[in-house]
Amino acid sequence: AALRFAAGGAAAVVRFVWHVYVRWRPKSDAETFGEWLQARGYRVATAEGSEQLAGLAEQSPVMYLLVCHLSWILSCTYAQTLGYPARVVLDFVRRNRLGSPASFFGEAAALTRIHPCLEALQLALTYGVAVELGTPATVRAGPGGTLLVADRTYDRVVVATEAGAVPHVVCHLPDLRSHADLFGSFPYHPSEIVLHRDRSLLPAGGAGEWPSLTVVHRPERSHCQLTAYLDRYYPAVGARTAEPDGAPPRRPWLQTWGAFVEPSAEDVVGRFPFLRVVHTRCLPDLLGRLEKVQGTSGVYFAGSYAAYGMGLLEQAVQSAESATSRLVESLAEEG
Repeated sequence: AALRFAAGGAAAVVRFVWHVYVRWRPKSDAETFGEWLQARGYRVATAEGSEQLAGLAEQSPVMYLLVCHLSWILSCTYAQTLGYPARVVLDFVRRNRLGSPASFFGEAAALTRIHPCLEALQLALTYGVAVELGTPATVRAGPGGTLLVADRTYDRVVVATEAGAVPHVVCHLPDLRSHADLFGSFPYHPSEIVLHRDRSLLPAGGAGEWPSLTVVHRPERSHCQLTAYLDRYYPAVGARTAEPDGAPPRRPWLQTWGAFVEPSAEDVVGRFPFLRVVHTRCLPDLLGRLEKVQGTSGVYFAGSYAAYGMGLLEQAVQSAESATSRLVESLAEEG
């Protein structure tokens, strides 16, 4: 979504646009986003600490809000956000026109929804696919150059897991076991999403005034807090749970990441921990090493860590497309 700011004054806006959309190129692929900001005179502390963004908030509210939003987009701390490769961050910001002139003066972006629901997408993606759960997924060498997974024979295998799980999956393949350090070099940050119905985490007002996303920043915290008002994305769900006329306002469906304001226990529906890859200046080197390992022993690798970019679902899809293309080419070469 486009960033809209009225704060900061025209000078801060012009400076932001100049640095991000005109003179934006980093010195090298190894320069971090924090170093890029410092080189342009923005006051940020790249080490973890409570005052990391204090100077930036006073100096450039536009850039400050961008960093805050990047924190929840990447599901990581401000320090980790500033440690991302500058080129990766700026490619993402520019491609999505965050803080661009169009975002200040253009129309608000329309919400994009999956119709009719997420379950339908899941069924479509798994249609015709045999899914086995609770089965050890280690890969072993089979007869005639084949591969065995849970006693099933395959010509090729794509391992689509977090990077840290790869050494456990391929531990029985000597040619890949020696690359365990590569997959262990991709850092991950533990996160948690809370599904709840506690409206106190939303701004004051009624359902018609609540925004789709509520982002909260506190100077003493190392990251922001994001609460998504899910009824905005799927109005039919909210309509089905609406209270009758005259009844107290119904409780909204909410999803909060990085909660430093805890929802009341009685309103919590579930907690969902997850790991999120966090890139550093080492990303180009790591991807170069991964490139040389792809296809070794007939095994290919995919995941949000395995493609150039922010480490989002888009990179997971891109890496899967790349891995399957190579796999098909490999089989075609064998005839």
